[in-house]
Amino acid sequence: MKKTLACIGSLFIYLGSFSQCLLKELDLDRRINASDLIIEGKVTAQNSFWNDDHTMIYTSNQIEVFKVFKGMVSSDVIDIITEGGIVGLKMITTSSLLSLSTGETGIFFCESVKYAKKLPAVSNGVARYEAYGSKQGFIKYDLQLQEASDPFHKYKDVPNEIYKRISPSLKFTEKKAFTISNNSSNFSTLAAPTPLAVTSFSPTTITAGTGTVLTITGSGFGATQGSGVVQFRNANNGGVSYISPLATQYLSWSDTEIRVEVPTAAGTGDIRVVQGVTYTSASSLTVNYAHLNAIYELSGVLYAGQTQHVNRNGVNGYVWQMNTGFDAHAAARASFLRAFDTWRYGTGINWTLGATTTINVPDIDGVNSICFDNDAPLSPGVLGVCYSSYGGCYMGSDIVWVVDELDIIFDEGSNLAALSSSWEYGTATPAFNEYDFETVAVHELGHGHQLGHVISAGAIMHYNISNGTFNRTLGVNDLAGGNYVQSKSEAAGACGFSAMTPCAGCMVLPMPVAALKAYQKDLGIQVEWSIASEKEIHHYDIEESIDGTAFTAAGSLSPKNNNGVAASYQWFDVEVNSDVNYYRIKTVSISGKAAYSNMIRVRTANSKPICQVYPNPLKGQPLTIEMGNMEKGIYVLNLYNLSGQQVFSRKIVHNGGSAFQTIQLPVTRAGIHRVVLKGNGHALQQTLLIEK
Repeated sequence: MKKTLACIGSLFIYLGSFSQCLLKELDLDRRINASDLIIEGKVTAQNSFWNDDHTMIYTSNQIEVFKVFKGMVSSDVIDIITEGGIVGLKMITTSSLLSLSTGETGIFFCESVKYAKKLPAVSNGVARYEAYGSKQGFIKYDLQLQEASDPFHKYKDVPNEIYKRISPSLKFTEKKAFTISNNSSNFSTLAAPTPLAVTSFSPTTITAGTGTVLTITGSGFGATQGSGVVQFRNANNGGVSYISPLATQYLSWSDTEIRVEVPTAAGTGDIRVVQGVTYTSASSLTVNYAHLNAIYELSGVLYAGQTQHVNRNGVNGYVWQMNTGFDAHAAARASFLRAFDTWRYGTGINWTLGATTTINVPDIDGVNSICFDNDAPLSPGVLGVCYSSYGGCYMGSDIVWVVDELDIIFDEGSNLAALSSSWEYGTATPAFNEYDFETVAVHELGHGHQLGHVISAGAIMHYNISNGTFNRTLGVNDLAGGNYVQSKSEAAGACGFSAMTPCAGCMVLPMPVAALKAYQKDLGIQVEWSIASEKEIHHYDIEESIDGTAFTAAGSLSPKNNNGVAASYQWFDVEVNSDVNYYRIKTVSISGKAAYSNMIRVRTANSKPICQVYPNPLKGQPLTIEMGNMEKGIYVLNLYNLSGQQVFSRKIVHNGGSAFQTIQLPVTRAGIHRVVLKGNGHALQQTLLIEK
């Protein structure tokens, strides 16, 4: 649940939690106590294979063991089994389960194999394990910065924050000498306000996994790339760590300019160029949406291929089937169908619902199934998974990947119950200890639509989903991403399949408005918005609320052109009855379908200009700054520690009224900090607790 704090200098401790994608946090002590084996090691080799029934691809990740903190191993290597992988021209990926890469180093929390089914017999004599809690079973090292991260936390001091937590007496078995401080490749980090080598990049707003090219300009990059890399904030964990493009995604590299395709997992935030030293950009790149890619190998080289839908089942798209038990759960069924229609009416994707099935596992069996995890329990902390199965075919010297099958499996409630939570299946606002089923269903279906995570609070594909809240409506960028994939899928078939056609009878939702802005003007509130492509619009409703939950229509405007071009609008609220007011725009099409904008909050002069920052406490995520009732101008945001030392500074260009800014703070010590925003005669401050 998102909580905000008025800028009054007092500290508010928030006790809520976030789910990263469909994960519920397992604290470190729980992982330590539940694991059979805890090691420090490095992924040295991988091998993907079919299980004996040819219904699932697993990957065996060979781990070279450095230290053993708990349990015993008889050799210097173990195998950790993960779901998904690629065998020949067949590939399986998952939305919220652990996937490793060769060379990754860190702490592995292991348990005996219990979730992988029908594995072939061990041929190399190496002991097999699974990661306890899947993604949460791996704390990954950043050897450059000598720190580590998991889906929920960043650890800046590995020996004290991890080693001593696992083994307070620091008694462990060392198989191979390794210390994170001696494996940093002699990189040094230049952080603000040191002059940066990255002077600019273009465009500043972009999409990921679509082949879009980012041009980075500066100096000192090196005449050739060599071992240099570009790094983007990792959208899968909210930017706690960084990811790099594949070697084939670098188009050019010179001492003053780099041109690189933005990889599928890149998220909003600063970018880094690593070439002997690490240069960090002063401003943030904004990633609006991400398209899932198939990462495959040809002649020993890795490539990123865009995926697409086709006429897979002879019905111009895909037929989904609910398991009989899921179908019998009336509330879950109704919730899922609402999510299902959100995408069908949003983009016109040709998904239909067929007869029920007795299949109750996410096997690759030709059925696009929807089920609970009664017969195939999910790992602890995992609330749901979307499986995407692909088939590949050669097109010239390249490989094209089409979606063969989609399966979604949800926790039936036991994983939530173990963490004192439950599902909200209806349309009411979830309670503090509940997660909204429809919200997570829309999110997972977004993965099925072939969209990846973004770092954008309020977006359906935002990397985390919080308890006690809901988001069941596609935003502008969610729709833009879905329409990108849908247009590509309708353009041409592949691999012997014809192209997908739009959903028959699905009246596609109108494009929701963008650039919504509201601010106090005289004694009322001015509301302004724009729409990128205005067509087949009947009218716009301006809706208002005093609590951000219950909205009523306050005004209505007719479309200006309806000719497919952009249009802008203004509306003035003369009856303002509250110090805090919420607004959104409802776009109604000629067919009667409706789409909603994001919600915006305005504080009137009665409550004075105000800034709010969240989440608070902050645990490695980007910091969101909400500026309410502020004049247009340039503001400076400063962050001070308890000693009064300035540890961060950033200029913010504000267009007036109410707006949000997302900033990725640099590596900062945990503790209480003071946030100060100055500009236009204002000096607003708030206390911020930064946690490890």
